[in-house]
Amino acid sequence: MSNKIMKLHPEDNVAVLTSDLEKGTELKLEGEVFKINKELSLGDKIALSDLAKGSLIYKYGIAIGSTKISIAKGEWVHLHNMKSDYVATYVFDGSDKEK
Repeated sequence: MSNKIMKLHPEDNVAVLTSDLEKGTELKLEGEVFKINKELSLGDKIALSDLAKGSLIYKYGIAIGSTKISIAKGEWVHLHNMKSDYVATYVFDGSDKEK
């Protein structure tokens, strides 16, 4: 069980994979064991704990979005089960003027 996972900030509730992983791979981070239930790729995120629907997802110590559905510990976190909470503060129409 080699370490192929990285938590980027102490407050993060997701970790990033540092290599491609096959289904069934077991990972260990901070004393916790995570079993990967599907093939995943370098840079993919997994949940470090169970996340309820509507929970904020933290990466780099900041919220990068929220869950659209409940996500189990060790499950892949991506656009199929999370959404961006980014709200644009301007509209760009190709001109240099903000609207």
